[in-house]
Amino acid sequence: MSLRLYDYECRHCGKIKEILTDSDETDIIPCLCGGNAHRIISAPGVHLGNQDAKWIRESAAALIDREVALKSKDPLERKLATNPDRASVKAYMKQKGLRYYENEKGAPPVYKKPPEIDTRSIGEAVYKKFRKEHRRIEVR
Repeated sequence: MSLRLYDYECRHCGKIKEILTDSDETDIIPCLCGGNAHRIISAPGVHLGNQDAKWIRESAAALIDREVALKSKDPLERKLATNPDRASVKAYMKQKGLRYYENEKGAPPVYKKPPEIDTRSIGEAVYKKFRKEHRRIEVR
C-alpha cells in the first residue's frame, strides 16, 4: 500500500480538497456534503496564481477602475484589469507617464528615526527664563 496526496473536487458543492489516499483507490470518494468528489489533475508544488506582492494589486486598483478598464479601447488598461501583475502595472504607468511617489523603484519609503531631543538644554533654557523673570525660587 502506498499513500499519495491527491486533489478531489466535489461536483455537488464545488469544494476542492487534498486527501491522502491509497494510490489503488477509486477516482471517486464521498464528500462531506453528501455528493461525490472526483479526483482532478493537479501540478504538485506549483502555484499558478498571481504571485506578485499585494501592493502590486493595490497599485492597479488605485490606477484604474476595473469595470471601466475591462470595456476600454486601450489594451494596456484591459490587460491591467484582467491581470494586475508587476509587468502590466509598469507598462501602464510608463505609457501614462506616471511614477511611484515614494521612489523610482516602487518600494515603500524608508523610515528615518527623528533625531533625539536634547531635553537637558530645554530644561536649562526654561530654568534660566524662570530665574530671569522671578529672580528666586521658593520651596515650601
